[in-house]
Amino acid sequence: MGGGGTQAALEAADIVLMTDDLSKIAGARAIARRAYRTVQENLSVGVGVVHVLGIAAALLGWIGPIEAAIIHLGPDVLVFVNSVKLLRVRIQGV
Repeated sequence: MGGGGTQAALEAADIVLMTDDLSKIAGARAIARRAYRTVQENLSVGVGVVHVLGIAAALLGWIGPIEAAIIHLGPDVLVFVNSVKLLRVRIQGV
């Protein structure tokens, strides 16, 4: 489609190639795979640490409300830092 597609087609598309070079599809797929892998990592850290370990420790009385708040903040920061690494992704051919 290049940059000359209709506005409706550009808004309806999941991916828009801004050039007529179809070899960019492979690069877009590589970026999508990295993003998906990062989302999976973020979910496993967030759910695994906060919900499983944090709630279990709170239910067993091992931690109080202050410690629970700190445990809840930790994975949020890790998820943010892990997602920031996507800004530095360089894919060959893109």
